[in-house]
Amino acid sequence: MTEMLVKAKYIVSNPALREKGLLTDRAMYINDAHITEIDAFHVLRAKYPDAQVIGSDNHIAVPGFIDAHNHGQGVTTIAHGTHDDQLEAWVHYWPGRSPRSAEEVHFDSLAAITRQIQSGVTTSMRHDTPSLPLEAYKTETEAITKAYELSGIRFAYALGTTDQFRLVYEDNDKFIARLPREMQAVAQELAAPIEKLSVDECLAFVQDLHTRYRHTTRINFLLGVIGPQWDSDAILTKLRDNAQALGTGMHGPLLETLYQKMYPLREFGHSAVEHFYRLGMLGRNYSAAHGVWLTEKDMDYFAASGATVIHCPSSNLRLHSGIAPVPMMLAKGVNVALGVDSEGINDNDDMLQEMRLALMLHRHPRNAFRNLDEWDVLAMATINGARAVLLEDHIGTLEVGKEADIVLVQLDRITASYLHPTVGPVAALVHHAQPRDIDFVMVAGKVIVRQGEPTQFDQRQVRATLNHIMVEVNRPAERHADALRAQLIPHIRKYYADWNVPALSPIYLMNSRS
Repeated sequence: MTEMLVKAKYIVSNPALREKGLLTDRAMYINDAHITEIDAFHVLRAKYPDAQVIGSDNHIAVPGFIDAHNHGQGVTTIAHGTHDDQLEAWVHYWPGRSPRSAEEVHFDSLAAITRQIQSGVTTSMRHDTPSLPLEAYKTETEAITKAYELSGIRFAYALGTTDQFRLVYEDNDKFIARLPREMQAVAQELAAPIEKLSVDECLAFVQDLHTRYRHTTRINFLLGVIGPQWDSDAILTKLRDNAQALGTGMHGPLLETLYQKMYPLREFGHSAVEHFYRLGMLGRNYSAAHGVWLTEKDMDYFAASGATVIHCPSSNLRLHSGIAPVPMMLAKGVNVALGVDSEGINDNDDMLQEMRLALMLHRHPRNAFRNLDEWDVLAMATINGARAVLLEDHIGTLEVGKEADIVLVQLDRITASYLHPTVGPVAALVHHAQPRDIDFVMVAGKVIVRQGEPTQFDQRQVRATLNHIMVEVNRPAERHADALRAQLIPHIRKYYADWNVPALSPIYLMNSRS
């Protein structure tokens, strides 16, 4: 690999150190995919006269961003006809989908990757739990993995399956029995068993993938975990044991909605987090997306175990889920990372925008907590995310010995026309930067974006190919299922509306009825 000098006006070496981690007028010497020296540019230039130089005095260098929860969707959910809705209704448009061709999922993934890397994402944690038979599951996974390999992005892939409750958080037959007679046949058709991979097949497949890629930090396979409403204790304990045996992690959504908070209280008499604690699921190798409905006691479990919460502010707003109490989590010592969840505010997988939303969403009217600042959200998007993807020893900071995952952002626009002396470059970056300001994105010393363009594939050809594929798509079985779901969803809404919601004590007080 070519030796390289990365020059910048500012280098954010470690966001967790805040101002102490901000270096001025320095350069990094990159060799063998790693940062091997940091010093003044003229010193390094004298030592390495033949090294390629990128960057300038008009750039700020930051660690590559880590989107710690995503689904890699090039064609967005709303483009597929799944309009934003309460999760318990919205999610019913996805189970039971038809298998996709290898070509479709490959180019669909590349389209999503394009948006990510252009916003500075160097590592993506993808989570998939499709209802597919084994061979279709393998076909899709292999095509997806090849897309990430081609792009140069770093890739953590959590693959899982489920074994209970297709319609609501209750046994299918019990729910169907209470429906009006004319709806029972509709619900039975939607809940009918489909050929899908078993838990053991899923675990064996992930073990094979993990073994094949164990010699690289570029690609890692984890076990996908869903909350206790969809995964039985039998599946959860198998996932726990296999993750430990493989030396890998577990990742998936937890406590995304109010009803996911209520289900374990009704079923077990304690919270989902306490249930995971009792099962031995919590630890540094476990990361939970969302965590909107964590209690203070739940946060203590996370902090004590070293498990990670991944904050997905855009998705939680779009799907009526609520606002995760991130400032309290951080105050309690919980590791909080950041994810777009393929449901960004503009459907553009923009990690810069997600940081900005996280920064502003938690401004409590009563000043009950300290506000998040630019250092908090940058740490969530970098070093905290590195821990979530099990790579904190390799990435997340720009320090000697770390792999060279670097984003170079132009200072011109984000500091123009004036910047008060009390506003530091990191504040300017978090408040102002957009993907158009990113000049270079590097993963393990390899430039994967140069002046806004992916270097490993032609993004225009990817989009044109995907457009052609989607024009030809015809899935009458899915259209039929969509029509059935449209009939059933009002009854699903009523099912949850009838739940007796206990008295709640909100952490955030956002307005007042009287």
